[in-house]
Amino acid sequence: DDYVASAVESASGATLQHIDEMKSRYESVNALADFYARGLGWVYDRLGMALTVVIAGNHADKSTAEEITFHAGPSSIFIIDTIGKIKCGGGDENWQENQPPLTMWVRANGPEIFAGTALPHMLKPLSSRNKQHRCTWRYNFEPKSAGIYSIHVKLLTFNGFSDTPSEDCKTE
Repeated sequence: DDYVASAVESASGATLQHIDEMKSRYESVNALADFYARGLGWVYDRLGMALTVVIAGNHADKSTAEEITFHAGPSSIFIIDTIGKIKCGGGDENWQENQPPLTMWVRANGPEIFAGTALPHMLKPLSSRNKQHRCTWRYNFEPKSAGIYSIHVKLLTFNGFSDTPSEDCKTE
């Protein structure tokens, strides 16, 4: 977790710059409402979070943002809030209740394809043991074939695992 926390600190400025540039592109085509309506813009506006991706595990250090060379073995994709206004976690067994219920789809495309949902993760670098931490989600996978992979993360829904009682649904 120390590696991941350090990588987030390094990526924070680039993440905020990316969100500002994305917002400017929406603004330039008079679609700023669309920026705030979904994805990273919605998370930034509604939750005050800027999400970045950090990869840990069996990957080469000399990768680009678009392509990552993975070796066979366990790997993880972390999605972490770089701003840290919302504090997640804590020391109790109900730490996930403090995590914003975001549903994110993760995909690694390469010689093999991995896809699934990133789940809440208690990021606990040594400097913050037994304290609240940055909100983090994690997706684990284990390539059997080494090669170049592209990583894709898509924010799908807020509270996507919530069950809706059938009496709340109206059908005609």
